[in-house]
Amino acid sequence: MASFISPLVRAAGFVLAAVMSPGQLLAAEHGSEMIDLTGHWIGVFAIVVFVIAYLLVMAEEYTNLRKSKPVIIAAGIIWGVLGYYYANHGIPEV
Repeated sequence: MASFISPLVRAAGFVLAAVMSPGQLLAAEHGSEMIDLTGHWIGVFAIVVFVIAYLLVMAEEYTNLRKSKPVIIAAGIIWGVLGYYYANHGIPEV
């Protein structure tokens, strides 16, 4: 019976991870509220940074950059801005 429960628990975890974003999971775990940034300037900034990184990935032949460099830099910038915003709003654990 234990071998049946383990895949079932794993499947439930995958479904939960697919439905909830990492921020929602962390907020639920820590008992804090989620801040909706989709219409905020940070949400727009994150999309713009992502698009610029994606354009640099597509222009790899011309820029002579590896694909990972613009992606890692963009991810660091986006996470840094999000972390700064959440820390200033009293939710540093998220």
